[in-house]
Amino acid sequence: MSKVQLKLQSVFDREFSTVSNPASPPKVLVMEDNPTMLEHLLDVLSFWDRSPELISCSTIADSLALISSEKVDLLIADIHLPDGVGTEVISRLRELQPEALSVVFSALNERTVVLDAIKQGASGYIYKEDAAADILHACEEVLAGGSPMSAGIARLVIESLQNPPIQTASDELGLEVQLTPREQDVLQALSRGFKNNEIAELLAVSQQTIPVHIRNIYRKLAVKSRTEAVFEARRLGLLE
Repeated sequence: MSKVQLKLQSVFDREFSTVSNPASPPKVLVMEDNPTMLEHLLDVLSFWDRSPELISCSTIADSLALISSEKVDLLIADIHLPDGVGTEVISRLRELQPEALSVVFSALNERTVVLDAIKQGASGYIYKEDAAADILHACEEVLAGGSPMSAGIARLVIESLQNPPIQTASDELGLEVQLTPREQDVLQALSRGFKNNEIAELLAVSQQTIPVHIRNIYRKLAVKSRTEAVFEARRLGLLE
């Protein structure tokens, strides 16, 4: 047994010695494309008292195929995969298997990313850097009917409810277009010709989050390019 495994075993013994072992082990799908992070998470889950049946996928396509053919009790999903966004699988799982549960396992803490994951069906949201014991607690809590969230994520959700988006406009059909504060920031940067990496640096956020915001802006404005997004936003009065 490696040093990492010995440490995880020690954490498990200390934190979960009072938890009874359920009769039916849950089937857990881990969706993660980073080999090192995947190995770490699988190591952590291997010490879970529920003795889960562990499956892993590194792409959206493989994950969608799996949940279409196999029953899953718990999905632990990264947000950004090579071929798409993890919330697509979360949403599809909720449609195909309403009794299944999902938890986001991500390094991202952007408001729109978090809220979209919850809207799509995630019951919890935890950071990749959380301690092994916290990850196991989150899995246990979600199967017990809870909604585990890392402290920073819980605070972000509360702030989002206290300070809802205020930038709105209506199109010619009277349909309301509403952008979040972060989407407004990204849209302003797009209108000035900034590239994705420059926008990330300007807003002091991860480069991975910028494409997500841009896709959300495109969807809300019903456009397919940056030029169209800026034109439509100006037409609706969302840009000066």
